[in-house]
Parts: sequence; structure tokens; C-alpha cells
Amino acid sequence: MTIIKKKLTVLWFLLPVIITLLTLTVYPTIVCVGLSLTSTELGQSLKLSSFVGLRNFRMLISDYAFWNSLKVSFIYTSICVVMEIALGIIIGLLLERYFKGQHLIRSFIFLPMMMTPVAVGLVWKSMLNYSYGIINYYLSYLGFTPKWLDNQFTAFVSVIIVDIWQWTPFVIIIVITGLSSLPLEPIEAALVDGASKWQLEIYVRLPLLRPLILVVLLIRISDSFKIFDNIYVLTTGGPGRATEVMSLLIYEKNFFYREVGNASAISLIMLVIAIGVSQLLIHVVRKERVIA
Repeated sequence: MTIIKKKLTVLWFLLPVIITLLTLTVYPTIVCVGLSLTSTELGQSLKLSSFVGLRNFRMLISDYAFWNSLKVSFIYTSICVVMEIALGIIIGLLLERYFKGQHLIRSFIFLPMMMTPVAVGLVWKSMLNYSYGIINYYLSYLGFTPKWLDNQFTAFVSVIIVDIWQWTPFVIIIVITGLSSLPLEPIEAALVDGASKWQLEIYVRLPLLRPLILVVLLIRISDSFKIFDNIYVLTTGGPGRATEVMSLLIYEKNFFYREVGNASAISLIMLVIAIGVSQLLIHVVRKERVIA
């Protein structure tokens, strides 16, 4: 009887969390699945919409905008995550050691992560402006002033730079924290065996950080793949469709073309991809922990 009471007490405390999860995740997902199977349009009563089965998904097979957004999302996510992980590890290793002004430099490095994505987008949009942006002001001394947000290639590069600038500090924090909590035994053993400074970093400390880096990889892939605010503020998916990721296409389909069913179908595909990649990385992380 006591065990049953304990379980009921635990369930009672978990009830707010369960209700919140059901309200914010399960219910919207069910609604999204239902809408993806209908011809619902924005502002239209559900009574007027009709069941169309998998038609919305079949239409995406020949939809250039969908395949382009999928390609852009994968390229954008891949470049951002790889660069953030690489820079985060390098800068984390440099900032881990004590030096004069270390805490001040750390504080400045972590500032971008504290800013909201919309604010970051607005600041960078002003800095990248062709006419009065501070970046072109200094580049003009070198003899060129690129139209950062008006050219397809430079616009894509710009949104990647902004994401790397904002979220590399997150990786740095995790790396510094991980380095400070590494076990001393393997490091001391390597030093006794005569390992050099770089050998110690590459063959001992970084491999010990591998499970933590995989967790960071999981978080950053999830965040980058569903990016919306930064790109919307900077380019609105343009010029053309050069920076139109899947989130922006969903927004366009829903609010401009009013195709709620089509937008819901893209949302579900995006969800399935995100879950698939996440489960793969979670499996790798668990495997690493078992090996460790």
C-alpha cells in the first residue's frame, strides 16, 4: 500500500509536466497529421475542407521549392555544425588555460549566445548593409564592397557566419566545462609515458570528450535544422530561394499560399528527419557511454 502511495505521489508531482508535454507536443503533432491529410486552407473552416489522403505528400515529390529547401537545410546545418564544433574545440582548448584577462575574454565570447536570434539578425543585417554597413566600410579600404544579402552565394555565406558567430560560444562553454571535469588518471599516465603537449590533447583529452561532443552535436543539429528567426530577419529566404530552409518554406506555404495541408505535410517530413537524425546520434552517444 505504501509503494502504491509513493507512486501516486510521484505521478501527482509529474502531472503538470505530463499535461504540458501533451498540450505542447502530442496534441499539435496529432493536429498536424490530421491537417496534412486534408485540403485545408488558412482561414477556411475545417467543415469546408476535404480528406485528400496522401495527396499533399505526393505533390511534394515534384515540388522544386520543397527539394530546394531540403537541400539548403542540410547544407546549412552541416556547415554550421561542423564549423561550430571545430571552432568551439579549438577556442575551448585555448581559453581553458589561465592567462591574464581570461575571465573578461570569456565574458565577451559568451555574449552572442545571450542575445535573442531576432536581435542578432537585425544587428547583422545592419552591419552587412551594402550602403552603410560597418563591414563594407572597412572592406572598402581593401577595394571591394560586396552586396552581402543581395547575392545568392554571399547571402548563404552570411546566414552561416551569423549562426556560427552566435552559437560557437555554446560549444566553447561545453568544451571548457568538459575539460575541467576530465579524470586525471589517463592524463597522468600519458605524461608519465612521455606524451607531448599536442599528443596529450589529441590522443587523450579529446577522445575523453567524445561523448560530450556527441551530445553537443545532437543539440546543435536539432537547433540548426529548425532555424527560422535569424534567416527570416536577414534574407526572408532570398535572394530567390538561396537561403530558404524548410522552416521558411512552411511559413511561406501556410501564410502566403494559405496551403495549410501542404505546410503540415512538410512539417511532418521535417519532424521525421529530425527524429531520425536525433535517434541515430542518441544511439551513438549511448554506445560511447557503454564503451567508456
